[in-house]
Amino acid sequence: MEVLIGFGILMVISFIAIIISVVVKKNYKITKEYSWLYTNILALNSKTEFNYITNTKLQFNPVLKSKRSLEIFNISQFITNEIESRKSYYSSLFNKIDENISLYNEYCCKYNNLKKYTSIEEFSKFKDIKIGYKTFIRCEKRLYNSLKLKEPVMEISAQCHATYTSPSGRNHYWKDENFSFNQLKQFLRRIELNEEQKIRSELITRLEKQKREKEKQEKIELQKRKKEEQRIKEQQRKENYKRNLLEMKEDYANKKLELEKKIKELNQRETKLALKEQEINKKENEFYEATKEHIYTTSPIEIKSEKIESYENLSITQKLKLLRSKFDSGEITYEEYNIKRKELL
Repeated sequence: MEVLIGFGILMVISFIAIIISVVVKKNYKITKEYSWLYTNILALNSKTEFNYITNTKLQFNPVLKSKRSLEIFNISQFITNEIESRKSYYSSLFNKIDENISLYNEYCCKYNNLKKYTSIEEFSKFKDIKIGYKTFIRCEKRLYNSLKLKEPVMEISAQCHATYTSPSGRNHYWKDENFSFNQLKQFLRRIELNEEQKIRSELITRLEKQKREKEKQEKIELQKRKKEEQRIKEQQRKENYKRNLLEMKEDYANKKLELEKKIKELNQRETKLALKEQEINKKENEFYEATKEHIYTTSPIEIKSEKIESYENLSITQKLKLLRSKFDSGEITYEEYNIKRKELL
């Protein structure tokens, strides 16, 4: 009997729970149908998408070869090296987390701005609504509190568990250290700064090398230009020399022609003079033959008594006669006689 009573009570409770559940579902359905807050929340949620991250705790378990190496083991440097070895992966992971933080903060700001429940005036304008205002607001508040998206992964951590076990396996030593997300980002930032510094150094080295190569090339080009200028000057000098030499040759040839012409004229004049001299000699011989008897028969007394005219007033014939008399008398040599005779002629 007691069992039946208990079973009946359980059935009644279940029936009441079912009725309440149906009524609550119906109230939520009506609220969702009329509530602008619900519509705006759905719209905001549909536009918001966070990065999905599964691994929120990084675990590193280095095994060392000696107790001394464990004692001096630098866990921070080990984590830095691990991040550097997979830099692209960790950089992408940290960027996703930072993006989740930014997106979630923006989402929360917008979600809080939506917190405007339906007023009694707005509710009164709803037609054919089958629930009361208090029930509507209660459902709207529950929807507002339940529809907010869960926080995405905005924090990760890392743990390094360094161990050493003696060869016999009796002694086991370890060293632990935990790192927060900010510390991990600092390790990554330090790696990026080192890489930037390395790139900057390589860039400076490359620029300096390019500068040296450029200066070297400019020096080579300058030497080439100087050589080319020297070659052009040398070529011009040779051309000027050839031109001057050609002009000298032409001038020499012209002078030679003029000299040959003058020599020819002189030869002609000498020929004429020779002919004239022969003619004078002939006349002189004729004159001499004609006056020979008179010259050699005239006594000195007679000559002295004769009136002798001035030398300058004598004619050429008389001068030649006087010159011949001096030669015949031995006063002048034959060479002097010929020179003076030519002068007279």
